[in-house]
Amino acid sequence: MTSFSLSNEVDLKIYDKISQKIHGYDEKKRNTTIIAIDEKSISRIGQWPWSRLLVAKLVENILSAKPASLGLDILFAERDRTSPVEIQKFYKDMFEKDIFISNLPSKLNDHDKILANVIKTNNVVFPIVATNMKTTSACDIKTNIDYDGSFTNFLETNYFMCNTYILQNSVKNVGFINASLSHDGLLRKYSLAYIYHNKLVPSLSVSMLHSLDRTLNLTFEDTYLNQYTLNVLNRKIVSNESGEVLNYFYHPKQFHVISASDILSDNFDPKLISGKFVFLGATAVGLSDKYSILGEQIAPGIFAHASFIENFLSDQLVYSLSKLKYIFYALSFVCVLFLTFLIYIKRYLFASLIFFAKSSIAFLMSYIFYKHGLYLPIGFFITPLFISYVVMLLFLSFILTKREKELAFKLSHIRATITNSMMTMVESRDQETGHHIIRTREFAKMLAVYLHKNTEYRKILNQETIQAIYQATPLHDIGKVGIPDLVLKKPGKYDENDREIMNKHPQIGYNIVLNSLDESLKKDKFLQTTLNIIYTHHERWDGYGYPRGLEGENIPIEGRIVALVDVYDALTSKRCYKDAFSFEQSEQIILDGKGTHFDPIIVDAFMVLKDEFKQIVLKYQD
Repeated sequence: MTSFSLSNEVDLKIYDKISQKIHGYDEKKRNTTIIAIDEKSISRIGQWPWSRLLVAKLVENILSAKPASLGLDILFAERDRTSPVEIQKFYKDMFEKDIFISNLPSKLNDHDKILANVIKTNNVVFPIVATNMKTTSACDIKTNIDYDGSFTNFLETNYFMCNTYILQNSVKNVGFINASLSHDGLLRKYSLAYIYHNKLVPSLSVSMLHSLDRTLNLTFEDTYLNQYTLNVLNRKIVSNESGEVLNYFYHPKQFHVISASDILSDNFDPKLISGKFVFLGATAVGLSDKYSILGEQIAPGIFAHASFIENFLSDQLVYSLSKLKYIFYALSFVCVLFLTFLIYIKRYLFASLIFFAKSSIAFLMSYIFYKHGLYLPIGFFITPLFISYVVMLLFLSFILTKREKELAFKLSHIRATITNSMMTMVESRDQETGHHIIRTREFAKMLAVYLHKNTEYRKILNQETIQAIYQATPLHDIGKVGIPDLVLKKPGKYDENDREIMNKHPQIGYNIVLNSLDESLKKDKFLQTTLNIIYTHHERWDGYGYPRGLEGENIPIEGRIVALVDVYDALTSKRCYKDAFSFEQSEQIILDGKGTHFDPIIVDAFMVLKDEFKQIVLKYQD
């Protein structure tokens, strides 16, 4: 689907919403009445088509109530086969039999003639149908609209299907009943006239207006937009270059509908017909042409003609010009270029404000102009603008995401560089630690990944946190750079005073990192994780750790993880004051610390991973 066709689809939906908002649903129509050959009529009188004698009585009863005009949405293309004269002709032609109907008044012999006599009044309009097929006989179409022959864009037909000869020549007004559907199958448009052999033939409703005003004429307004004006009953109908208007199709329930059976039995209120535009047609299932209208409704075509009269008399007919579609389509691309420029110069907020402002103005203008009889096809402005705006946002999002990833990669590289530098600095002060910081990093990541996949800690140990733990764990002992060499490098075991000094290294490390940060960086996930590890990796689950004596889950998860891996690595490593414990002894000490020194869940994870821990120790031996 092209941008232009998509714009057309969107524009139709916008038109539907605006027209529904303006026209509403509940008001009962006052100017038209529908005489319906409905299910009630079929049930009482019998199957359709009825005898023209019955139709003549129906029309006569309607005319007795003095309607302003009566339009029939029923085509009588063949003679009435129920007429006595037709029955006699049938037997003569088919069986060479002459039959006679006794005691029948001669005036009842020809039902078509009876109907023809009833419809000779000026305010009756019969239907015709434009067709591509050549008809058996030419139509005598007496109803024409005065025009100067310049309407080359009007719909044109070479053939009309007309009523039987006697009826077609008796009625003074005819109008076509063809419908012009939108490409989505909904009935929105109404054609005022067709060109037929250099004549301008009106639609059924226009012909009904013509029956009341013989001065009806169509004029061309020579403007760039090529609009046409139909002058009738001291009113103007403005159409597009094809002679079409936008005709809001009211719901059938909004019309006064009288069953044809009630008209035949004189069981109706004449006030509903007197002075009204009355339409006679079939509404029963299977008898009428059906059209899709707004709100997923299906309605007989007779209501389209009635809707046109209602819209005409309430000055609510609307027209829209094709050239406006191309104008709005072009304007949208001008706006797109402007938005592109704003985004190029990084005025993102201003570009968004401009987009929403222009869209809002377009909707407001369309609503206002609609109320004045012109629909602005803003779908051709909104759709390309919206699509371009979304594409720009997606492209901008792609660029920003790419830059963010590049920045994250650079930041990760910077963090790794700083971490390695600090690791080197710590190693230079404490030679006994050796590969301690490398092993603890691998231990910590292994534990964190397991806890994320297999325990309730998956909610707090996401991938970002696991990566931060991996990068920050090597800094857990950075505070040792503040411990005097006399203590830090002391051979043998620490005495009580030495231990007191050494226990200050978490606080020293915490202060070193915290004081080096800008205020805006203190909420950074990596730096927060680093601080937690440095400050809490000597806290105990039972609250007897240092420096703050935190207990249980008050200790950050990263601190609890590093607490275990730090002790395990110390146990399995040789120091100047001790030999390395065996793996079995080290594992037992960790297990004995479950629920006292260490988080029980982390201990359980360690016991599952103890063989992997052993492999890391062997790989990175001092």
